[in-house]
Order: sequence, then C-alpha cells, then structure tokens
Amino acid sequence: ELKASVDTAKAEATRVAPVQENRATERQHVAVQAQVDPSVPLDATELPQASSQPQPAAAVAFQLLIAAAGKWLWIEQLEDGLLRRDQLQLIEAMARAMNPQDITLTHFGFEWPLVQHAHLARDADSARDSVAGQLRRLAREQGVQGLILMGEACNEWAVVPPALTGLAIPATLAMLTTPALKRDAWAVLKPPAQTC
Repeated sequence: ELKASVDTAKAEATRVAPVQENRATERQHVAVQAQVDPSVPLDATELPQASSQPQPAAAVAFQLLIAAAGKWLWIEQLEDGLLRRDQLQLIEAMARAMNPQDITLTHFGFEWPLVQHAHLARDADSARDSVAGQLRRLAREQGVQGLILMGEACNEWAVVPPALTGLAIPATLAMLTTPALKRDAWAVLKPPAQTC
C-alpha cells in the first residue's frame, strides 16, 4: 500500500544539494561604447545612458509530486498543494497498464523554495536547476527510461534530461474530473507501453 509521506519526502527533497548553476549570474551587462567624433559637440541627451543595475529575479514558489512507478518518473505540479489518494491510484493504474509486471509506486513532494536552504536564490532559473538535479538523481537511482509530465503546469519547472524519453499527458486531477482525458493520456502512453 502507498504509505510514503509527502511531509517526510519534503525533508528528503531538501537534503539533496541542488545544482548551484544560476543562469541569472551568467548574464553579463555590457555598456554601450559610443564612437564619438571629438570635433562635433554632443548634447548631453545624446550620450548613451549608463546601464542600470540588474534587478533581482522574482521569487517563485510551487510544489511538485514526483512518483516512481515501473520504468518511469511521473511528475505533476500540485496546484493547491494537496495530494489526493485518487491521484496516486490513477498513476499506479497507468503504470500497471504500461508494464503489467508487479510494480511498486513510491512518491514524494518537492517544494520550492527549499526551506532548509534559505541561502539559495529563489528565482525561476534556480528552481528549474534544482528540479533538474533532483530528477537526474532520481532517474539514475531508479533506473528509469523516461519522465511523464502530467499537466501543462509542470512543464514550467521540469525538463526531461537528454538521455531520457519524455511524455506529456493531462494532469491527474483533470483526468479525474474529466474521464474522457484518460483516452488522450493512453494514446500517449500506449506506444512506449508496447515496447516494454
């Protein structure tokens, strides 16, 4: 039975050192060099403006469900911060449909910003880097062949590593409220399921 605690998993997620690469710090601001003919006087309004200091990037916050089942990692953004049992049961059913062998579903929550790493930047680029590091680590540990991104919202934060397959299906909550979307999901999941 699926007993993993999201709260326990949050603590586990914060123990992983996120990737320190911050794309915002890589950007260089280059001042414009004016080529001026010294014989022609310039009005002060024609001088190039000094580049302003870069503004700090806006902080972002979100929660992801990351589940490992079969040969896949299943990722979904928890819009309201709540994880429902029906969502986990649906993921498990889809995983079993893809791979009829006995599978075990494990899951945890990834919450950004990482509370125990308050020194980290909280911007979107840092969040994506941290999620990417977490997903690479989990993919390596679980020996998965790919990631299944559930719902458009998680596309903002989760990027499929180049060595893995990426699939996109509707969010579990959307499928639970609109069962017809399960057909759309199966149309995406069926081809890789046939190769398992």
